Amino acid sequence: MSDGCDLAIYTKAFLSEILSKTNLNVTAHTDNQSLYENVHSSRQTLEKRLIVDIAALREMVDRGEITLNTLP
Repeated sequence: MSDGCDLAIYTKAFLSEILSKTNLNVTAHTDNQSLYENVHSSRQTLEKRLIVDIAALREMVDRGEITLNTLP
């Protein structure tokens, strides 16, 4: 998810330059409720391998670069 969002932000910047549009949005959808809760929570995950990826996604959401939604 982290890598995909990173690539989407890069693509958004690239397309904004080409198309001269500033209102492009990046929305990521996940069916993993645990991922969604970890990104939108202030507590740290217990999985040491995921700490960096969750922190990166949290930063993207906090900066307004992406919107993270869950699928029903």
